Amino acid sequence: MKTILTAVIIMTASMTYASDDICGKYSELSESIMSARQAGVPAVKMIETQIETDNVAFFNLYKELVIEAYEWPRYSFEDLQQESINDFKNKIYIECLKANR
Repeated sequence: MKTILTAVIIMTASMTYASDDICGKYSELSESIMSARQAGVPAVKMIETQIETDNVAFFNLYKELVIEAYEWPRYSFEDLQQESINDFKNKIYIECLKANR
């Protein structure tokens, strides 16, 4: 999974933005996805929200982030949910920075 996500990050990061800027955007996106995951939103609903996008590279990245987020456990306590959200957001940010060195 990490290899696929890294490949997608490299592919999309090289398209338009400086890597630090795009990595910040990926970090924000990953935070939103994990927040939804911790709130109990079904994975299929997450994918359905973006399925009609014309941006194939974005959809592929989004889908990989959803898959990775839903492999993480869902917590019932708010403090653990927030910790998971922050950990996931930071993990994606660091992976992106490493992929774009």
